[in-house]
Amino acid sequence: MYDPGPGREIETLAVARYDVGTAFKRAWDPEKQPDQWKRLAEIISERQPEKIGVNVSDHWGLADGIVATDLRQFKESLPQVYQERVVSAEKLGIAWLETRTPHEMALYPGICRLAHEIIAEGFSSSVIQPGITTTDDVVWWFREKVRDLKLTTWFHPTVSIQRQDTEKFDHLEAFSKRPEESVIQPGDLLHVDFGITYLRLNTDTQQHAYVLKDGETDAPEFLKNALKRANRLQDIFTANFEEGKTGNEILKQSREQASS
Repeated sequence: MYDPGPGREIETLAVARYDVGTAFKRAWDPEKQPDQWKRLAEIISERQPEKIGVNVSDHWGLADGIVATDLRQFKESLPQVYQERVVSAEKLGIAWLETRTPHEMALYPGICRLAHEIIAEGFSSSVIQPGITTTDDVVWWFREKVRDLKLTTWFHPTVSIQRQDTEKFDHLEAFSKRPEESVIQPGDLLHVDFGITYLRLNTDTQQHAYVLKDGETDAPEFLKNALKRANRLQDIFTANFEEGKTGNEILKQSREQASS
């Protein structure tokens, strides 16, 4: 892709014998130049770019896709003056990934709403029977539900348990090892991490649900208070997001503010 400057359309070329889709136009004739790398060097030399951005990055895996051999051969094919102009295009790549069209922005709330509806059904009595249903049963219910809707999951969903029993229940193991046969019991606090994909847009939702004990009609007060404190901490963190700060700086500032 070549940017010729303000007011002019960006060129999209493919060093191939045919067009690539409708966006990238064929820019190689093997009869005139059998070597693809040399043809690419010719295209670059003809346009004399000030910078040549490639997908290498120290920080963003999503902008770090070129293999070492291709990068080496690419540089070797260029005249020395252009080798010195090769830079990382990570900012452009990440900015493109962050950009959403108006149509995507209109669709995304509906996709998120659907994910919430699936979680609500999965955490309902129509799916979970305390004392019988396992966390793995619920995980596979989520996967089957998504497939029934002709969608896919962005990642394998997980369901974990926190139980108010410090002697018989290992809270760390419940999240780190996540035993498959964890039977859900009344009084458990369930956690789900769940995401679906639609039109290349992904949701990523984590929620908690409390399993009522016999005679209960609402979650215990201590859990409601815990949720309020967690929401307050979340607000503190998001209020401290600021361009130019590192994640550790924001974490330190937020922890100090939350503890005061």
